[in-house]
Amino acid sequence: MSELLRGELRKSVANTFFKVALAFGLLLIVTHIIYMAGAWSDALAQNQMLADYEGHAVPMNHGATVYNRWISLEGYTLQNALFYFLFPLLAASSYGWSYFMELKSGYVKNVVVRAGKRNYFLAKYLATFAAGGLVVLIPLAVDFLAMFMIFPAYPPNSLYSIYYSVFGTTVFADLFYTAPLIYVLIYMILNFLFGGLAAVMSFAIAFFVRNRFAVVLFPFFLFLVIEYISRSIDTSNIEEEIFSPWLFLQAGGRQGNFWIDVGYLLAFFVATFAICMGRGIKDEVL
Repeated sequence: MSELLRGELRKSVANTFFKVALAFGLLLIVTHIIYMAGAWSDALAQNQMLADYEGHAVPMNHGATVYNRWISLEGYTLQNALFYFLFPLLAASSYGWSYFMELKSGYVKNVVVRAGKRNYFLAKYLATFAAGGLVVLIPLAVDFLAMFMIFPAYPPNSLYSIYYSVFGTTVFADLFYTAPLIYVLIYMILNFLFGGLAAVMSFAIAFFVRNRFAVVLFPFFLFLVIEYISRSIDTSNIEEEIFSPWLFLQAGGRQGNFWIDVGYLLAFFVATFAICMGRGIKDEVL
């Protein structure tokens, strides 16, 4: 099992589709970094002009900091919109298609004879999950680290909450203002987990459809359906955004309940794991 898992993990991050998906994610991040660096340079120049006019140094406020300029929290750039809109597609295209292709080529038959169905499908599930999580986590981590080279690392101050879009009803608001690094880490883990689940959704749907494009696109269209349903809910007493995967994956801004996130995680995990292991062991592949 360990040798099979190592082999699957190597394939999951060495294949061309993983590299292309990661490269596209990093391209968005590079353009985001360039945009943010330019915006901050302009702000510093304007501050210097004001200082020259006033005749003394003008202190910058704490509204711009590392913690509210990384791509997951800033929420207003094209790169932010594209990264999260394509989030399920990037995750699924990394390795979610692999079982479908291996089944089609007959490779699955050769592996299960040597390693057994249970070991093969468990290794495939774990490797697919890891690839989907990494392809979204790596760009987020790179962007956050790059923000440290551009913006000051002011600790968030609730007096400037309007700049952070993190208010009293925002999920983990207290943590953002008291331990911002842990807050960021939580959202990176959340994105990794949902990226992994988006990838294994493609793995799971491959048991029911026989079209590669449908396999890869399924998580994206599932997110669209959930988004449509969330916007169709009567929001007189609740915020529709608490049900939207595209919104609760992003730090800050939204109101909601973390247990809804947990509910999604558990539902997606139970459904995909049950299908991949249950159907995988039950179905005849020899």
